[in-house]
Amino acid sequence: MPHNHRTWSVVGIYRGQEDNKLFRRARKGGIELTTGRSLTAGEILALGPGAIHSICNPRSEPLIALHVYGADLFDQGITEWDPATMIERATSFPPTMRFG
Repeated sequence: MPHNHRTWSVVGIYRGQEDNKLFRRARKGGIELTTGRSLTAGEILALGPGAIHSICNPRSEPLIALHVYGADLFDQGITEWDPATMIERATSFPPTMRFG
């Protein structure tokens, strides 16, 4: 689901593919899709502290990636957006962190 980190982050792909959808806050509330970027082995993506994104693995093979954050995510008060309503809420780490 769309989420923020409230700190910079860098994603590096070792194996597989990670598709990122990038969003911005909408003037009338919620968020809106701005662009996207697919990353494959050897590619990196740097995100600033205001970035809002969602990720998925479009392949059947496992994705192996390294995500580096500029701060402790559990202390950042990060938020996520409900994918159906795009309403912002506090991040619920167990569902966000589970493996599909």
